[in-house]
Amino acid sequence: MNTKDKTLHKFGGTLRKIGSIVQRDTLKVKTTEVTAAQIKAFLSTVGLENVGLADRKYYVTDWATWLDIIEDDQTNTYKYISDKTDCDNFADHFNAVVAMIYGLNTSGRFSVQLVDPTTGNHIGYHRASLIIYMEDGELGAYCYDAMENMFDSSVKVGEGDVVMKNWKYIATYLSFN
Repeated sequence: MNTKDKTLHKFGGTLRKIGSIVQRDTLKVKTTEVTAAQIKAFLSTVGLENVGLADRKYYVTDWATWLDIIEDDQTNTYKYISDKTDCDNFADHFNAVVAMIYGLNTSGRFSVQLVDPTTGNHIGYHRASLIIYMEDGELGAYCYDAMENMFDSSVKVGEGDVVMKNWKYIATYLSFN
């Protein structure tokens, strides 16, 4: 890499770091600590039993704060390239960014089978994010798909089928760390 490109590369990294600090410091996310056992118990009430929880403590915030985070999320600006930068990369990126910037480790990898919601025909496999939040002391969850910025059609988990973009999401595995 020539000197000019190396300088610009370093500058880009510095901008990303400063942007993350500005986002964190201006949003001032308030969190509540919950245990892995609380998360697991909640998820079982909405039919999600196959769950990996790598940490003992998890940090949740309210849904309004998650909406602010999602509104400014840049994950969906990356180009989709099959088998290179696809659904798992988009979901993992969003989950890592919210953990690193805001200290929220309650956006997990939501691995699903996709089926046509009308016919039930298999479409494929996919990964999105499952966001756990807290309102009035109660845990709740939404499915968020950063790849398609499909939040406008998100579904609250536990209130029927999770259907977005004419895809029905059937959980196969969920993990948080």
